[in-house]
Formats: sequence, structure tokens, C-alpha cells
Amino acid sequence: MQLLSDLLQSSIRLASPVMLVALGETLLERVGLLNIGTEGTMLVGAFVSVWAMVTTKNSLLAVLSGIGAGCVWGFLFGIFAVLLRAEQVIVGAGLNFLALGITGGLLRSLQGRELALVVPLLPTYPPLDSNFLTYCAFLLAPLATWFLYRLRWGIVLRACGESPETMVSLGYKVRSIRFGVTLVAGSLMGLGGVALALGESGTFIEGMTAGQGFIALAMVVLGRWNPFFVALGCWGFGWLRAIAANLQVVLPPVPYHLILIIPYLGALAVLIVAGRRSRSPSALAQPF
Repeated sequence: MQLLSDLLQSSIRLASPVMLVALGETLLERVGLLNIGTEGTMLVGAFVSVWAMVTTKNSLLAVLSGIGAGCVWGFLFGIFAVLLRAEQVIVGAGLNFLALGITGGLLRSLQGRELALVVPLLPTYPPLDSNFLTYCAFLLAPLATWFLYRLRWGIVLRACGESPETMVSLGYKVRSIRFGVTLVAGSLMGLGGVALALGESGTFIEGMTAGQGFIALAMVVLGRWNPFFVALGCWGFGWLRAIAANLQVVLPPVPYHLILIIPYLGALAVLIVAGRRSRSPSALAQPF
């Protein structure tokens, strides 16, 4: 029973970074934009939050700094993908490489490649013994679902991703709406990086996201662009990560890197089976 309780708490904590990123990408894709730069945005948020924690010793400023860094990356995506109408996949890939290069270069210039920045983890609170970012992630999922399907502006966002021409004819400024969503989505992705660095790792190392940003992309498809089901998919990924972590203790002779790929293989298998029946927003990734 104790093992199950520990797995539950671990799964919730491990799911929150991916969930925050996936919720941001869900909003973005619902409005018709595809940003594969989730990995880079998450990485920048993680680095800036740790750097801010080291320099200010203030957890609130560190969290806000990580959110701001993600917002800046969202702003860059909006400039190229929305205003300049560049190919969205190329823009996202470029932002990933830029984030990896900048964070890696700054880390090496500060302390060297192998020596990580180490900071205290965010405090945890009952009943789940998790930090407040974890609670935020699981609260945002139903709120985002309510917003998209029950509020007028949520319906407007979804319509912009289905038929932007129709929305323009109704008097809505689609490009302005899309640009605004890039800032919100970037902030959520940056917050996902903060949750990874300050809520889970307590450190920053080069490339620490380790593909979790791409897993968030997969969860959006798996959840069929519905924030609630996207969050459930992320929680399932968190369960797989928690189980894999325990297997490293139970099966010490097995190389740890083989166990670490279990959650990613599980996510890929589910996506292959369930993703075929998914229908993306009609105007997704189409310049407008």
C-alpha cells in the first residue's frame, strides 16, 4: 500500500512539467499554430529559473523569471510564425537549437559543462506533498477545458484554428489573437521548465529536458486537443516515469538507460494506436 502511495505522489510530481508544456501547446494548436519548439522553451525556462534562484535566493522571483523566459520564446515564435508567416515547423526547430546553444553556452561560461547549478527544491504542501506548481498544473487542466468549451473567447480561439477566414469576416483580428496565445503558451511552457528544474531536479544540466518537450507534443495529439484528456495522458506518462524510477532500484543489474526509455516507449506505443483516430484543427500550421 505504501508503494502505491509513493508511486501516486511520484507520478503526480513527475507529470506536472510535461502537463504544463502540453497545456500551453494545446492552446496554441487550438488557435491554429504548431510550435515544435516546446523542448527549447522548456529548457530556457528551466535555466533562467535556476540562474535566478542562485542569484536572488528568492523562489517567487525564480518562478516568475522562468515564466518570463518562456514568454520571450513564445514572443519570438509569434514574430516569425504569425507576423512574418514563416514555416512554423522550421521556426520551432530553430528555437530549439537556439535554446540548447544559449543555455549550454551560458552554463559552461558560469560553472563548466559538468558542474551543475544546484538550488533548493520548492517547498511541498499537503495533501499530496507536492510543490505549488504541481497543484497549478492539475488545476489548469479543468480550467483550460472550461475556458475552451464554455466561454465565448475559448470558442473564438477554437474557431480561429478551424476557419480563420470566417473569423476575419466576423470582425475578429485572427493574427492578433494568435500572437497573444503564443505569449500565454510560451509562459506555460517556461513554467513547465521551472517545474522540472525547481520542483523536480533542484539543478540545471545541459539538455536536462531530455525529450519531455516532445512528449508534450505527443500528448496533445493523444488527448485529441482537449486539455482534460491531454492532462490525463501526461499523468499516464508520469506513472510510467515513476514505475521506471522504482525499477532502477528493484532491478539493479539492468542498465539504467534501458529502464529510462520505458516511459518514452510506452508513450510512443499508445500514440501509434490512438493517434490514428485523431483529427487536428483544420487550419493547424497553415500560415494566415
